[in-house]
Amino acid sequence: MKRPHPFVLLIGALSVLLFILSAGQKHDHADPPEACFEKNERPETLPEILDPVRDNLAALVNRMSVPSVAVGVAHRGTIVWEEAFGCSDLAQALPADERTPFSVASVTKPVTALGIMMLAERGLIDIDKPINSYLGEQKIKAFRGDADSATVRMLMNHTSGLPLHHNFFYEDDPFGRPDFSESIRRFGILTFEPGERYNYSNFGYGLLEYLIENISGKSYGDFLAQEVFEPLGMNNSYIGVPPAGEEERAVRYDELFEPIPDYDYDHRGGSALYSSVHDLLRFGMYTTGSLEGAKRNPARDSVLRQMWESYVLEYDGASSGYGLGWSIRYHESGLKEVFHTGGMAGVRTILLTIPEEELVVSVLVNSNNGVAILMAQMIAHLLLPLEYNNPLISSHSEIDGSLDKISGTWQGQLHTYNGQQDIKLQIDPENGSLVQLGTRPAVTLVQARIDINGYLLGIFRGEIGIEDTAGHPHVLYMNLRPNGDELYGSITAIATGTDRVRFALSGYAELHRKE
Repeated sequence: MKRPHPFVLLIGALSVLLFILSAGQKHDHADPPEACFEKNERPETLPEILDPVRDNLAALVNRMSVPSVAVGVAHRGTIVWEEAFGCSDLAQALPADERTPFSVASVTKPVTALGIMMLAERGLIDIDKPINSYLGEQKIKAFRGDADSATVRMLMNHTSGLPLHHNFFYEDDPFGRPDFSESIRRFGILTFEPGERYNYSNFGYGLLEYLIENISGKSYGDFLAQEVFEPLGMNNSYIGVPPAGEEERAVRYDELFEPIPDYDYDHRGGSALYSSVHDLLRFGMYTTGSLEGAKRNPARDSVLRQMWESYVLEYDGASSGYGLGWSIRYHESGLKEVFHTGGMAGVRTILLTIPEEELVVSVLVNSNNGVAILMAQMIAHLLLPLEYNNPLISSHSEIDGSLDKISGTWQGQLHTYNGQQDIKLQIDPENGSLVQLGTRPAVTLVQARIDINGYLLGIFRGEIGIEDTAGHPHVLYMNLRPNGDELYGSITAIATGTDRVRFALSGYAELHRKE
C-alpha cells in the first residue's frame, strides 16, 4: 500500500488537532455580528501549501471558538501572508486585520530585552553588572546568596534567583498598580542563589523596565516607541493603554466571549505590549536580518545574535533553553528555533523565527486559546524541511524522582515582606505528606514530587500572610531545593477561580531536617 505523503499526514493532523481544540468551546454567548464571518479574498502571495491552515483558521471563527485570530508569515525578506479572521471588537462589529493591535503578553519580553541591549551597546549599562547598581534607593534583597551577584543578564535569562511572579490590577478594582519601588520592597527577593537555576519570573522583566526608565530618562513606553517601534515601522505598537484616538484594538475576551476589563501589571516589561501581526513580522524580520526599509537598525547584528546565542538551558539537556529575552530550541536538521509565546487573561500569542531560514511566523488570538501556538508550529513544519518536525531529545541527568531521600520531618520559616511564620513539613512517601503553616492545622501536600531538576514541588491550602492575597481564593505552590539537611526556595500564593487571572506572589522558605 502506498504511504501518504508526509505533508498529507501533517494536514490531517492539523485538522484533527484543531477539532479537538475547538470541540466543546461553543457557549451560550450572544452570536457575533455578521461582519465577523465575512470571507476574505485569498492573498495572492500565500503559498498553496498553507491553504489548509488558512481554511482551518477561518473555521475557528465560524465555529465561534475564538473571537478573532491574526496570522503573519515572512520568508527570506518577503511577507508572504498576513491576514486576520473574526472581529477584534464584537460590540462594535470591528473586523480584525493585519494592522489591528493585539495584547501580546510575554511576547513583550524580546522587545524589552532589545531595549536593554541597545543601552548596553551605547555603553550606558553593563549587562554583567548587578541590577542593584541601576536601581534607586529600593534594592532587591537576597535570602539566598548575594543580591549584588544578580546581574542584568541573569534577569534577562531568568537565572537571577527571583521566584515565580505575576500581579494584575483590573480597571474596576478598588486599588491600582503601586509605585514600582513598593513592588520591589514587597517582591524583589531572591529565593534561589543567583545563577543557580533557570526560574521563569515576570518580576525580572519589571525590573528591566524600571532600569530602562532610570537610565534613559524616558518612560518605558516612550523609549520603545522612539527607539524601536518608530525606526522599524511598527506603527501599530505601544505599551499599556492605547494612545488617545487609537481605540481600535483587539478586545480581550473570556471563554464566554465576554470582554475582560482592562488590566495593568507591576511587570509591564514582561507583558504590556500591544502590537499588530504586521508589526511583529517586521520585528521578527529585523532580528533575523531580513528586514528592508527600516529607518535605522536599533542594534547591530552581532548584538541581536548574542540575544539567542548566549543562553541558559531550561533543563540539563541540549535541545532547549532561554536566551536574552528569547526561548531557544534545536531540531534534528540543525535548525535553531528562536521564539516567545504569550498567554494571560484574554490573550494567547506567539512570535516564532528560524534565523537560518529567515522565517518569521506570528499568530495572535484575543482569547486564551492554545490554537495560536499550534498554528505557528504547523506553518513552520509545512514550510521547512521534514527534519524540523523532530526536536532533539534532551539528555536529562538521572534524577531519583522519589521522595524517599527527603522523607521525615522538616521545620523552618516562611519569610515575606510582612514578617515570618513557622512552617513544618512531614514528608511521607507511603502515606502522604503534610505541611503546617503558622498555627493552622496541617494540610495535605498535594502532588508532592521531585522534578527533573531535583526540586521538591507540591500544592497546599494556606495563607502566606500578605495583604495582596486578601479576599481572593488561592493555593500555595511549593518549589524547594533539597540541599543536604536543608530545604530552601519559594512558596507562592497563586490565585484560583475562573473569574480573573490575578496573582502569583512569593515568599522565601527555609527548613531544616529535624532529628
